[in-house]
Order: sequence, then C-alpha cells, then structure tokens
Amino acid sequence: MIGAVVLAAGASTRYGRPKQRELLPAVLERLSRAPVDELVVVEGAHTLDPGPSVSVVRADDWERGPGASLRAGLAALSDETTHAVVVLADEPGDEADVLAASYDGTRDHPVLLARAAWNKIPDEGGRALEPTLVDCSDLEPPGDVDFPPTPTLVVVSGPPGSGKTSLAHALAQAIPCPAVCRDEIKEGMVHAHGGEFTAAPGDPLTQRTLPLFFEVLRMLLAAGVTVVAEAAFQDPLWRSGLEPLSELAELRIVQCHVDPALAHERAANRSRQAHADATLFAFDRVSLDTPTIDVDTTDGYAPGIAEIVAFVNRR
Repeated sequence: MIGAVVLAAGASTRYGRPKQRELLPAVLERLSRAPVDELVVVEGAHTLDPGPSVSVVRADDWERGPGASLRAGLAALSDETTHAVVVLADEPGDEADVLAASYDGTRDHPVLLARAAWNKIPDEGGRALEPTLVDCSDLEPPGDVDFPPTPTLVVVSGPPGSGKTSLAHALAQAIPCPAVCRDEIKEGMVHAHGGEFTAAPGDPLTQRTLPLFFEVLRMLLAAGVTVVAEAAFQDPLWRSGLEPLSELAELRIVQCHVDPALAHERAANRSRQAHADATLFAFDRVSLDTPTIDVDTTDGYAPGIAEIVAFVNRR
C-alpha cells in the first residue's frame, strides 16, 4: 500500500494567519485523484478540520522542525502501508504534467509523466518537455551508462624461472579473476596429444599455443572479464599480441625479475615434458606505454601482493 503524509504543522508566521486552513483543501483535492491508499494530515501549531474522511494526527513537538512532523505522520500510517508520499500543505499549485528529479540543481531521472503529457512527447524524448523539478539532492543520482565496464588485462612477464606463474595465480586469487598461463595451455595440449612428446623450441604445439593464448584473452576481455595473462614472451611477441587487445581492456604490466643465476637454477631444476626452457638467454622484456610495476621474486614478492593488486586497481 502507498500512503500520503501531508505536512501542515507549521506556524505560518510570515503568512500572518494559518495558511494551511486556506490551502489544504486544494492539496487534498489533488491527492483524492492520486493512487494513494491512505492519507494522513499532520497538524501542530494550528488545529485543522479537513473533513471526516481524512485522518489527522498531531505533532506535539512540531517546533523541532519538519522532521518531527514527518515522523508523526509516518507513525500514524497503518502497518500495511509500505511506501509514503510526502506532500506539503502550502503547495497547492496546479498539478504538473512532468516531474523530474534534480540533484544539486541538475535535472536527471526518474521522470514522472502525467497522462496529459503522453501525447506531447517529441522525438527528442521527455527531456524536451519543461518539468517541475523535485529536489533529490539527498540521494545519489542514478548515473548514465553509455559503455560497458572496461576489464583489466594484467600481464605477468619475465624470463623462465622468474616466478611468473606462481605470481600470476596469486594475483588472480587476490583480485579475483581467472589466470591464463601460456605454459599451462601447452601442457593441456600435450596431455591431449597422448603418447611421447619431445618439446623443442618452435615445436608444433608451441606454434599452436601462441595464437590460442591471445584468442582466449580476447574472448574473455570482449565478454568484460578481467584476466591475468602470464607467459615468458619477449617484447616482439607480447607487443604484437597485446596491441589489438588494448582496445578492449586497461593494460597493467607486472615485470618479474630475479638474479639470472637463480632464474637459471630454477628453470634447470624443473622437469616439464611440455617445455624446453632451461637454457639461459638474454631476455627482452615487454615494453609498452602502459602502467608497469617491477616485482622482485627472489624471496617472495617485493612489493607484496596487496601493493601489486592496488597497482592493478589504480585508475
């Protein structure tokens, strides 16, 4: 049910006499044509007699301000009433055909259109009609969304043995979002391949992995999914794959670095059927004009996960 509370408790000092006694009938007549299920008039400084069909409640503490009157009116509504329309007794003016919410003086939504205005809507829409503004500055404006939200592509890069994959999964869990790791895609291919497989630089599965890696990223980003992408690609490969994706996402680059000897030791001590990456080589790290953070992975992460996530989320 919807109830209406008419605030009529003021002293009318400036008016010189109880203006609500003069103006209230016009307000009540308008409300009689409104789809409200219950009506309460709040009196205070002056007693009112709006008629037998209207409930009147007295706000004994009306001098404290309109909030006291409103509380008294709301308390008088029945338990079945779920929403209340608040009306002032001293605003009996002509009924407006168009009402629009305003926030700090700026017209916005929602908009209320009386039936009399329905046949007046121009091609430009309701904004072309002159409304009566209703101040809603105490509320958040509804906003306007013209474009879908932009996801973030977090690129975790570095040479083999630099701790990229572990960091990528830690970041994905902390953000949270999925992690797409180039080596894990190839490992899935090797499993599906079955039988013996000998990894080598540029082997057939490596060649298939490259376009698939970037296509998976493209599909996720196009669907509005933030994602962590991890690979040991050097700058030319990253650049050719990332530049088309920059139109779909905010790019953030996380550069992993560690002492080359430690990276070589890590890579040499792991046994992975799908990969051939134990050879130490000069690494040409990805270099794009986009926010970048360096992470030392010698012992844990410096800076830590929380600081890296804050970097990722920074706009």
